[in-house]
Amino acid sequence: MYLRQKGFLRRKTYIVGADLYLENYIVCRNLEGCKYTEGPGKFQTSELFNPLSLDRNLDLNCSIVHSIVEPGKNIAPHLVKNPEIHYILEGQGLLYIDGIPVEIRPDQLIYIPASSVQDTYNTGNTTDFRS
Repeated sequence: MYLRQKGFLRRKTYIVGADLYLENYIVCRNLEGCKYTEGPGKFQTSELFNPLSLDRNLDLNCSIVHSIVEPGKNIAPHLVKNPEIHYILEGQGLLYIDGIPVEIRPDQLIYIPASSVQDTYNTGNTTDFRS
């Protein structure tokens, strides 16, 4: 279930909800509608937004992904093609961007540049790391 809101554009009223595209203007995705895949190292990930997977040009080139990493586990090093933005919801850990360590904590935003190698570690012991 998701909330619907009224959107107004050019004197027309629209209902805005999950997976709705409004005249190439609004993209709205809900996490509950996304498919998760499980990767090596006991983590789950779901792509919320990737402009390369849309059939239109949004003048954006960054991805937004929801990830869950179990305590003591990690996301293996991998190359990101386009920039990524991580917003940390809960947990603690370390994120390496091209070998540079960044401490992870809740309510933190991290920008990862395109063509960089990243790997993520959940260093907490009780709470799943979610971003």
